[in-house]
Amino acid sequence: MTILKQSIYFITGDTLSNTIAGMAAALIAAGIVDQSWHMLPAMLIGMVAGMALSMLLMPLFVGLFGAMEVMLPVMLSSMLAGMVCAMVVTMQKL
Repeated sequence: MTILKQSIYFITGDTLSNTIAGMAAALIAAGIVDQSWHMLPAMLIGMVAGMALSMLLMPLFVGLFGAMEVMLPVMLSSMLAGMVCAMVVTMQKL
């Protein structure tokens, strides 16, 4: 494989893994959190849900794209997506 083909492979894998993990974390956080919750606990629950979900999804991508190349970005994107989605759900009543 040439350098360009490897680069496209890893960029596509990184984008795909982060998108799937973020989308799944946002859906889980939206399912857990209700509009009656206070924003801070909702964000913490969304962060924990994203962290737990990324730990479950990581084995799917680690074998293909490498451990450190997947663990850090997937963990960050899923935690952030869970937090933001939980915050948005609690703010819908405003």
